[in-house]
Amino acid sequence: MLTVLRNTLYIALLLGSAFAADAQVSWRFRPSSAATMQQASGQVLALGTAGGLNNPQLYSVDLNGDGVKDMIVFDRDGDRWLALERVNGQWIERPTWTNNFPTNKQWVHVVDYNCDGIPDIFGWVVHGVGVWQGQRTNGILSFTWALGPVTELRSVYTAGSPAYNLQVLSADRPYIGDIDQDGDIDVLCFDQGGTKIEWHQNQQNCGLTFIRADGCWGDVEESGVRNALVIDACIGSLPPQVPQTEDVKHSGSTLLLHDMNGNGLPDALIGDVSYESGVVGFNVGTLAQANIESQDSTWPVASNPVNLMFPGFSAVDANLDGVSEIVVSPNMYSGSADSCVWLYQNNGSAAAPVWQRTQTRFLQDEMVELGTYSVPYGADLNTDGLVDLIIGSRRGLSYWVNYGTISQPVWRATPINTPSNLGPDPTWTAPVLGDLNGDGLVDMAVGRPNGQVYVAYNSGTLISPSYSGSAALLTSHDVGQNASPELFDLDGDGDLDLLIGNEKGDVAFIRNDVGTWILVSENFGSIDVDTARTFNGRSIPRAYLNGGQMELWVGSRYAGVLAYPNASSILTLPPSQSPLILTANAQPTATTLQTPFGGSRRTGRHQYLIKASELAAAGISGPTRIQGLKVNCITSSAPYLSQGFTVSVRHSNDQSLVGMGPGGEVGFSYLAVLSQGWNYISFQNPVDYDGQSNLVVEFCFSRNLPSSDVHLSAHRTPFASHAFGDVANNNSILSDGCAMPGLGTDSLRIDLEFLMTPRLQRGSTMAHDGSLNAPWFGDLDSDGRPELILGVGTGGIRYMTSDTNQIGSDEGTILPSELVVYPNPGTDWLYARVETKVNVLALDGRFIGEFAIGPNQALNTRSWPAGVYLLWSPVGITRWIKLP
Repeated sequence: MLTVLRNTLYIALLLGSAFAADAQVSWRFRPSSAATMQQASGQVLALGTAGGLNNPQLYSVDLNGDGVKDMIVFDRDGDRWLALERVNGQWIERPTWTNNFPTNKQWVHVVDYNCDGIPDIFGWVVHGVGVWQGQRTNGILSFTWALGPVTELRSVYTAGSPAYNLQVLSADRPYIGDIDQDGDIDVLCFDQGGTKIEWHQNQQNCGLTFIRADGCWGDVEESGVRNALVIDACIGSLPPQVPQTEDVKHSGSTLLLHDMNGNGLPDALIGDVSYESGVVGFNVGTLAQANIESQDSTWPVASNPVNLMFPGFSAVDANLDGVSEIVVSPNMYSGSADSCVWLYQNNGSAAAPVWQRTQTRFLQDEMVELGTYSVPYGADLNTDGLVDLIIGSRRGLSYWVNYGTISQPVWRATPINTPSNLGPDPTWTAPVLGDLNGDGLVDMAVGRPNGQVYVAYNSGTLISPSYSGSAALLTSHDVGQNASPELFDLDGDGDLDLLIGNEKGDVAFIRNDVGTWILVSENFGSIDVDTARTFNGRSIPRAYLNGGQMELWVGSRYAGVLAYPNASSILTLPPSQSPLILTANAQPTATTLQTPFGGSRRTGRHQYLIKASELAAAGISGPTRIQGLKVNCITSSAPYLSQGFTVSVRHSNDQSLVGMGPGGEVGFSYLAVLSQGWNYISFQNPVDYDGQSNLVVEFCFSRNLPSSDVHLSAHRTPFASHAFGDVANNNSILSDGCAMPGLGTDSLRIDLEFLMTPRLQRGSTMAHDGSLNAPWFGDLDSDGRPELILGVGTGGIRYMTSDTNQIGSDEGTILPSELVVYPNPGTDWLYARVETKVNVLALDGRFIGEFAIGPNQALNTRSWPAGVYLLWSPVGITRWIKLP
């Protein structure tokens, strides 16, 4: 039986590296329902791996075309879709049903607008409302853009005027449905001021032609001083208003239409961004002319009123009894994220509703739901051959023992002793497991918000782990906020090193030198998962072996799990390099047209060509990241450019400059004061270099208060390496120096020194589900394909299985048969039933070595610490327990 000893060392991949070294494997992951989660009592969580909920929007629709209502859930937090089917009185997730859903953001409304019986999707787009038309093929839904070349839904605001975009604020939730019950779909949303409700009536049966029929639907508006409605606020439609951009609109409101009092008319249920309660306006008008004359400003006043910040409302048939319930959840981040889906049932009748809260964790009570993040890590903590889980969350650390099988894991919540100072934290708790003191037991290290990593040694036994105390593991290193550690023997010396992610999105490499932690690189491989440049990357690194090469899979806040192949390739490179670009033919700048810091003018633009051969001669031979550069100032008292300057970099195939070319990727744009000597300009946005192309570096500035030029050391090159702008004709206060046309070229190039770090080239996105994706990988069922346990920002976990593209060897060469060793458990000597070579891995992932073994050839294990070991060979894989 296979024991998966630690995350990221996939057993099949290790076999591939040992016996099919030329194999190249890439993985893709999809959600699977093969894993089961249980409460401590053993009760099964029907939605255990659905990922949790924070800000859900729910709709009852027939997803698979069987004539029975299903439930579709869209979570604003992470823009996640969940498809649920009612089976034997429980909601069950159907992950494949959403494979072809669009990538929506902020809000959606799922309703059939074109009368084909298939649900369509209305959702937020930048300028208002988008529409996606649904199609069903073999029971599977897919969607296409329904508006043709138009970028948003439009409406005529007054007769005779053109149609404008039907604007809905991204923070809002409008209501989209048949408001007047004439058979087509209308839109109800808040106006530009954010207080009155607009009715956009559909003029096309089964179509999308709208006019604004009423600018003050219900004759009410939201109060500006309290969470209530102003009754009789306006009469009839308001004068037309042209929609404006979001920054002039209100802060946010949610809206649901539903008959709340049984009079047959739609009432308005409203939530506001500034309040925790919901307001119901009761409609006593007609379908064609709504008139709200009373309200409940703390709905439902008679039974547990809504108390969730910025509540949003959904009307769904929660138990398929044919009667709609009201589900309330926050429309934005809420501190009560693990208990924030409130269900209100009608315990009266359709004619006389009595709304009562019956659940505060609707759907959540069937999930692993730990709040606003979860960080899973796996290991066989009780030596039964199955992978158990430790999950970090805002609740602290939780232990999940596997009572299932290798192909169908069943994880049950189980008490465990953990240190008091590693308790609940709303920001970050990121565990990692490995043997850090060589006693054969799995220890725990935990990353925390302050950038520190704490270690808790296992004081229990091989079958019952216990963690009673913790201390800072790194006393002299601070990797940045929200540390996310990974343990792996990167340098192959037999002990576990540290890779640590942080909030910025970098990964630090800290080497373990016989218990002394030595910082090698703060930016290992120039990894940066902050692809959106938000400065909130939240990198969570995981290492594994693939075809004999170490790779990194790195989780992130927004970009999913990113692959960085061939990580081993940079282990022998220095953590940073500083190529100096100059020649022996020195000649400093002397005129405005020669220096990029021509402060005597208002503007300036200069470009410099550096050839790849020059960078190679200076030691740059592969992909790098330019972290900044240095220039050598020779002016003794250098005035600064008053409005700062911009440095950009682009790749080029040019062998010489024939004129001013385009700008590049901006690395620096700010003020900088030069002093005499070398000055480092640290890039705010580091620029990637492919290691093969020539580079063009541009300096430019605008709107400078003229003073005097600052001159730099420079040199002549045998080619035209410098292009300068026509500053004489582009020197006004309004001139854009970075768009200045060229005047000429020459061979005088300023001396430059780059700061570069080796860069791992980013591969594909292996998995992406919502936000804050924290991965753990392992080949749980020993089929040669890794499984993924993915923590998500909605506080739950996802269980995913993989498929693969493999080049270079038959997949069958990776899949082993059976290896039998004895005695098992044992002490000093070990035999195998057949002669073979085995590779041995300790419980924490350390590589022990390769050994010959057989029925007549014993393996001496006297020097090995007591514990559990993994043995793999061409004939199979197994685990062996060494007794003390």
